[in-house]
Amino acid sequence: MLENKIAEYRKNKKLIQQELADMVGIQRPYLSELENGKNEPGGLLMLKIAKALGVDVNEIFFISSVQYKEHDSHSEDYYASNSKLAG
Repeated sequence: MLENKIAEYRKNKKLIQQELADMVGIQRPYLSELENGKNEPGGLLMLKIAKALGVDVNEIFFISSVQYKEHDSHSEDYYASNSKLAG
């Protein structure tokens, strides 16, 4: 899961959701969904948001380490089960 700090950086810039949404060319409800993790932005939108907030994209968007570990363990299970089939 992609996590973000959009709301944190937006509030630090003293912007309301509508202002940021207008700056990056999206609707305010969609921005709300992004901030609340109900939707994930594409790469271009991530860059637009970061630029509008004046920060590096990596400071706002990151992969949850918990999710990464879960994905990693699923991959190990997948490879383990498939190697048993091959052998």
